[in-house]
Amino acid sequence: MKNLLTFIGLLLLNFANGQYFQQRFNLDYATPNLRNERDNSGIRTRDNYMAGNPLLHYYVGIGTSYNNTALPAPDNVADRMRFQQLNNTGVGVITNIGYQFADAGAAAWYHSYGNSIAEVLNATNTGGYVTVGTVTNNTITGAAAILGNSDALFTQLDAAGNVISAMRYDINGGQDQAWCIRKSAIIVNGLPTWVLCGQSKKTANNTDCFVARVFANGTPVWFNRYNFDPGGAPFNSAHNIAKQLCEDVAGNIYVAGTLQDAGAVNIDGLAFRLTPAGAVVWANNYNIAPDDEFQAIRLSFDGNIVLGGFTNFGVVAPATHNMLITKLFAANGAIMFQNVLRARIGANVYTSRCYDIIESLAGGAVQYFLAGPFIRGAATYEMMYRVGGGGVGISWYRYNRMNYNLGFGLDDVNTAAFAGVAYFSSMRNPATPGFSDTHIMKTDYLGRTCNFCASNAPFDLPLQMQVFQRQWLQVQTGQPRQLVAALYKYNNILICNVPVVACAVATTVSDEEADEAVAATAKATGIAIFPNPAVNTVKVQFNALPAGEYQIALTNMAGRTVMQKNNVYTSGSSFTDLDISAITPGIYMLTVRRGTLVLQQKLVKQ
Repeated sequence: MKNLLTFIGLLLLNFANGQYFQQRFNLDYATPNLRNERDNSGIRTRDNYMAGNPLLHYYVGIGTSYNNTALPAPDNVADRMRFQQLNNTGVGVITNIGYQFADAGAAAWYHSYGNSIAEVLNATNTGGYVTVGTVTNNTITGAAAILGNSDALFTQLDAAGNVISAMRYDINGGQDQAWCIRKSAIIVNGLPTWVLCGQSKKTANNTDCFVARVFANGTPVWFNRYNFDPGGAPFNSAHNIAKQLCEDVAGNIYVAGTLQDAGAVNIDGLAFRLTPAGAVVWANNYNIAPDDEFQAIRLSFDGNIVLGGFTNFGVVAPATHNMLITKLFAANGAIMFQNVLRARIGANVYTSRCYDIIESLAGGAVQYFLAGPFIRGAATYEMMYRVGGGGVGISWYRYNRMNYNLGFGLDDVNTAAFAGVAYFSSMRNPATPGFSDTHIMKTDYLGRTCNFCASNAPFDLPLQMQVFQRQWLQVQTGQPRQLVAALYKYNNILICNVPVVACAVATTVSDEEADEAVAATAKATGIAIFPNPAVNTVKVQFNALPAGEYQIALTNMAGRTVMQKNNVYTSGSSFTDLDISAITPGIYMLTVRRGTLVLQQKLVKQ
């Protein structure tokens, strides 16, 4: 009975904390010591916690933290792989770490980048992870032992994010990058395995895909590189990139990426199937426009495969590319359906790309969710497209402003208590727009989350790509070398967290220039507030004001004060948070006062 009551208490506590959230991460918000951050991939843990208390699920992201030369050592010497872990409601960050790697016995740190993460189940039921990415030579520290300047990076982490083992893979002396890793169904010598993929560029005219099967510590079972040269043998004049892969229950591997003939303008989508041992079953490239790219692939519920990417087929300025969804028969790669998913606002269609895709049985029906950037003029935003089971768009959302237009991950949160979509990417730092923060958020199955409710109508364009079967070159390669790691702690800020998404009437606040408006308002008036509109929490930024104690008041349109607090401001730029979760939705006036100095801004509470 005691355990049951404890479980119910945890459940109620988690509902109270909310399930739709946004968190952002950087090196140090208090000082601040900022670095440019982005997530490339993420997961919702299942294996280690589903068998026990499902409330112990975690959101885990992997990405990159770029060195800032304005900071003192060690924060100015190397780009770092980044790891974040949130609890099941998006609060209480368990681990928030940056990593630097060096060769065993060496003191010179490489640049390191995290691109993908998968889960490890261990016997003690405490969990762990494997990640892949890239390490490159670093002129700042003098690390220069990598042939071709870059190697694929592999790390095994424990549940707390500590490095158990790390290595770099040199693939034929080329420029090597690992893009994706997935858990495998195949057991080898009694041990579980994982599959990973990437690219290796040996010459200016030649890039090979690589795919590997490895153990949890990174030791390869097999490590193959592949080339699908449109000109045929000797397979030395084509660029092949493997961006993402998935696997069926029998261990067959499906890979998505791009194929380009050296010197040719056209880029085609590439998809191929391997046996569990890495032999090619089929390989196709897909063409309809000068730039057709597959970036993501998932096994569908019916045993086939669904791919996300982008194309410039049918674009009209100001758009350069649109999202692309394609479903293929797993048996031979033949097309089941295809659709261009365009982002239209008013009369214009704007640039969008897909870098990750998931399939979900949201509401009992098959749906697809695609993540990537939405680009409007000089502004880039997070974007998600919701698509029906037949590949036809339902709606699309744009979220926070971004500095980067790549680096995205999605995962289906398929639990009864906390259903929705986990979205991993980056966002522009609202206080310092020149910097980018890692960002993790949770949406419902309609695409809504706290601070974002308004959807956009779909605008599809059917198409039918030409399919070309390819011959291939397959070579076994890949030399692992051990690495040592150093860990650095990072910070986080909770943007918002609500138990349900409450959507109010849309406001007239400009979304295209929202970040610039915050900075400009703070500079002109001494204060700025964001986000605006807001749901739970508002941040008030003070900038270039006389030092002293300020009174902050929030009044409704009838002039009644609904909140009041004092804040001591010293110098430079500082922030204070207002909890507006208990306030009725509507329009309010925020007043900051010290003596005869009075500053005001309108605030919309959703």
